[in-house]
Amino acid sequence: MSPTVLYIDSDAATRRLVTRVLVPAGVRVLEAATLAQAQQIASQTRPDVAIVDVDAASGDGDEIVRLLRQG
Repeated sequence: MSPTVLYIDSDAATRRLVTRVLVPAGVRVLEAATLAQAQQIASQTRPDVAIVDVDAASGDGDEIVRLLRQG
């Protein structure tokens, strides 16, 4: 089974770049641009790891990490 990464970044170009690097390495990448999207994705699919832009435009990156830890 491939590892699943939830990548949270408000910048679409950066999300595309990270996805282009990780997918060929066998990683399943779930992208979110906002805190709301990240919460929805995390509630439906439990990622193995999250990569978070702590300066996310739609909310505090630290808040995203706290919410993900809570499950």
